[in-house]
Amino acid sequence: MEQLSTADLLKSVETVEKLGDAIIADRHSIIDMDRIRNKNREALGALRRPSPLMQQEEHVWMNIGDIFFRTSKEQLITTLDEDQKYLDAEIKKTRDGLQPKVNELNKALGKPEIQGFHLQPLSKDEMAAVHQMIKPRV
Repeated sequence: MEQLSTADLLKSVETVEKLGDAIIADRHSIIDMDRIRNKNREALGALRRPSPLMQQEEHVWMNIGDIFFRTSKEQLITTLDEDQKYLDAEIKKTRDGLQPKVNELNKALGKPEIQGFHLQPLSKDEMAAVHQMIKPRV
């Protein structure tokens, strides 16, 4: 077995710690963005299926941080839809960046690469084709 110097060992531990911290930070970031995305989805649902009292109103109140704004429903729905698209893209980008970091961490730890880690979900078109193929024929 090869003897590692103290400097090499320290450098190796430092690399593993940095990679681990980056992975944990990305996971926390994904969780935070997902919470925001869920709150936006709830708000969009409330705006698209308004209560009888809300149907009478043309403008609604919106809270950003510690500030309240009064804006039109249409403008708020547009803003929330754009925010949802941005959050979806950021979550996807962060998740895609997480895979190489985990592989690099495993490599630094001397573990083999995780099998099946590069799987991608089926698109809507692919799912429709699968459902069409397995649909019972009458």
